[in-house]
Amino acid sequence: MEQELETFYAGRTPFAEEEAHWGKGGSISLHVAAYNTGSLPPLAYVTSVRALVLRGDALLILHTPEEMAILPGGRREAGETLEQTVRRELREETGWEVRLGPVLGSIYFHHLGPKLPAYRFPYPDFLNVVYLAEAVAYDAAALVPNEYEQEPFILRPQAAVRTLPLGPIARGFLDAGLAART
Repeated sequence: MEQELETFYAGRTPFAEEEAHWGKGGSISLHVAAYNTGSLPPLAYVTSVRALVLRGDALLILHTPEEMAILPGGRREAGETLEQTVRRELREETGWEVRLGPVLGSIYFHHLGPKLPAYRFPYPDFLNVVYLAEAVAYDAAALVPNEYEQEPFILRPQAAVRTLPLGPIARGFLDAGLAART
């Protein structure tokens, strides 16, 4: 771990950890740890920004080929702030404009294998920042169709979301977001 990351995460304990396998045939292996920090980690390592999006008593969920995702968001583009990234990604994926709330925490990814030749992101460690957000206005024209999101979004009551088969990281951010909202 780089010194800057080590300093930021010193004394912090992840609320969940897991191993993930991405890419064709699971060719990229990662150790993933999630932290409720309430503060921003070193920005040089942040490749994506996500949000737990609420609308009244409901949560916004994306239906992807693998899961019902409760933390929509995506990659930062050159020159974007974290706030600009999450707003753009949520507009493109869901059509919703949001009011951003507090930072809930970060997701820390550590590559377990060698760096791939064309890999252009921080290696071996990179981060996602997770915000709490409130959906305030919907614009269907803002949606950017792609093959990943099978439905632009679903609004589900909080009680129904708790019955979904969420992993420990998603469940931890759900709990943190609902606690921060009250």
